[in-house]
Amino acid sequence: MADAVSRRDLESFAAEWARVLPLAGELLAKVPSFDNLLVNTVRRVDCRRWFSGRLVLLGDAAHAMAPNLGQGANSALVDALALAEALSSASTVPAALNRYDRRRHRTARRVQNMAGLLQRLCNLRQPRAIQIRDALLGSMTRFPGLGEATTRHALAAEIQAIRSASAGEVGSLDG
Repeated sequence: MADAVSRRDLESFAAEWARVLPLAGELLAKVPSFDNLLVNTVRRVDCRRWFSGRLVLLGDAAHAMAPNLGQGANSALVDALALAEALSSASTVPAALNRYDRRRHRTARRVQNMAGLLQRLCNLRQPRAIQIRDALLGSMTRFPGLGEATTRHALAAEIQAIRSASAGEVGSLDG
């Protein structure tokens, strides 16, 4: 199957799937071209507020982002931790939800922005822009700590929240 994919041979790909799972083969036979196999539409979600009454959003429901940084699940987990902390320490549910929203909103936006920037860099199509991007990113390999340090700095609030939570200091989720 990998060979069919690398050759972008839809007919062979569909035939191989038909042998393993006939229904998949039937469905793939209806696909007009190999390019139609992957639909990668990423929509950023920017909810103004992450709660309404007692309904609360977290993760992608509140702040979906491009997958380039691999931070979607991480952000959802930190949201859940922040929400649990807020609910356990606030005097009322509305106060807890306001605290949760206030603590996580800015940090999530920062991660979304960084993921969006990386997505735009990955989607460059002009040859000269790609050369410049690749040269800049390639030069980062000469400074091994630079990429990691830059990422850590941009995601500092997320990292601090996770470290604090694992140390039992849930209260320091401010972003």
